[in-house]
Amino acid sequence: MINIALAGGPSCGKTSLARYLTTRLYNEMEPKRNAQHVTEFARDFINECRQVNGGHFHPKFADQQIFFREQLRREKSLPPTVEFMITDSPIFLTLIYAFTMVDPKDFQNREWYLKLYEEWLTSYVNHYDHIFILERENEFFKDGTRGGTEKDAEHIHNKIIGFLNFHNIPFEYISGNDKERVDKVLELIL
Repeated sequence: MINIALAGGPSCGKTSLARYLTTRLYNEMEPKRNAQHVTEFARDFINECRQVNGGHFHPKFADQQIFFREQLRREKSLPPTVEFMITDSPIFLTLIYAFTMVDPKDFQNREWYLKLYEEWLTSYVNHYDHIFILERENEFFKDGTRGGTEKDAEHIHNKIIGFLNFHNIPFEYISGNDKERVDKVLELIL
């Protein structure tokens, strides 16, 4: 199975690209390719908690551990017949979001973060065969799950690039409209 990660700050088009790419591989290629889009566990969790709590729920630092484990579980639970796993929420994003929530004075959370980071470094640093960073070309919008502003989205986007560069993890930039993005990814993975 070829694992493909789509990354970038909020509202850069990851989910749209994952859907288009999966559709193109599965429905429009000859021969058809077995591609699965692994959706973002955190989004589902946050939306469900907001439904239960009258629209109020803001993820906490401790929730990131749940997001990491459940996203990884989703990715690993695909049947062996799947040729391409495409996710719009790679597990390393959890580490980046969690880091922005770490209070250096909170020893317990800091220790938890370091253990999760170590687990990622030792077991999952090479989990993805291809990582694509989507250029921030789309207009920022609040999607009802994650709050923030354009500035916050840009900050996360830069943190992702810095994180991957720090760990010498190769990635490709993807830009253009949806069709151009899909064509570029297909050119690189096939």
